Amino acid sequence: MHVTLPDDIDDELVIITTKRRPKRPAVAKPIAEATDWAKECEATRERLGVPQTTSAYEAALEMYWEAYNRFLGTPAQTLTGMAFKTSAILYFDYEAQYSWKGSVGDRQNLEQQQEILLELRKDLLRFAGLPDDFALEFAEGNEQYFVKPDSDEKEV
Repeated sequence: MHVTLPDDIDDELVIITTKRRPKRPAVAKPIAEATDWAKECEATRERLGVPQTTSAYEAALEMYWEAYNRFLGTPAQTLTGMAFKTSAILYFDYEAQYSWKGSVGDRQNLEQQQEILLELRKDLLRFAGLPDDFALEFAEGNEQYFVKPDSDEKEV
């Protein structure tokens, strides 16, 4: 087919835009490569023990939530028990914890509910005759323990 172009059209532009595009590559090859790559990834996961580590993590997480739910479900019977529960809140609320430990800068950034918690804790400790640092010993990394129900035995 022969087309006559007007003189004001750039011949080079026509050549560039009318060239045939290359054929699309076969889809089977990239799928096969992706499948091989996924198999290699799974073999690496197995070799590094990822499934076993994941299982151990899930078991530890389940123990954590069981302990947490027992803690919430056990009502405090004394002022000491109530003060202990406020220390648990400080374990999770870093801003309030730092403020309790004396950081003035952190105290200025507290929300109202955090300030109320700290005042409640201060009152409970005073009523119970307990020191300010009562139940604020936080274990490092692998030093955290879970006590089995109905037992004094600790699990690491």
